[in-house]
Order: sequence, then structure tokens, then C-alpha cells
Amino acid sequence: MRAQLTAKLLPAPLWKQQAAHWRAFYLTTGDSDFAIKVTIDDVTNLIAGLMVTGASGAVSHLKTVRAFTSDEFTAIQKKAGELAIAYKAPGN
Repeated sequence: MRAQLTAKLLPAPLWKQQAAHWRAFYLTTGDSDFAIKVTIDDVTNLIAGLMVTGASGAVSHLKTVRAFTSDEFTAIQKKAGELAIAYKAPGN
């Protein structure tokens, strides 16, 4: 099943071109039937590959979720804190 989904979601040439690494495949309940976990150096490459695959009609209703390590998210929080000091909401 994993090989069939890999070929359908991002054919081998796209996986190799985007330097994506398939880490896990999960069957899920709820809004999605399955989830895949991939690692990639540049997320824009993955999104571009998924856009091509979706536009072809091979798959539909694609959803992506970006996960962050605690260190990455701490850095984002720090950056937000720095931005908040200078931010003024419209009308204030």
C-alpha cells in the first residue's frame, strides 16, 4: 500500500527531484484516511510537488501540516515576542 501511495502522491522522479524522504505512513480515522510523514530541506519543494500531483487529478483534497521541533517553535515564539513590542493594531 505504501508503494502505491508513494507513486500516486509523488511519483519517484518528483520525490528524488525534491529530495524528500518518506519517514512514515499512518492509517487514520476522522477527516483523513491516511497521513504520511516526510522530511525535506525546503518545504516549498514539497508543496510544489504536491501541487503538480493534485493538479494532475491523481489525488484530491490534499492537506499539509508543518510540524516544528520544540527548539524551532521556541525560536518562533522569541521572534513573535520581538515583533509584538513594535506592533500596533490598526486604529491604535
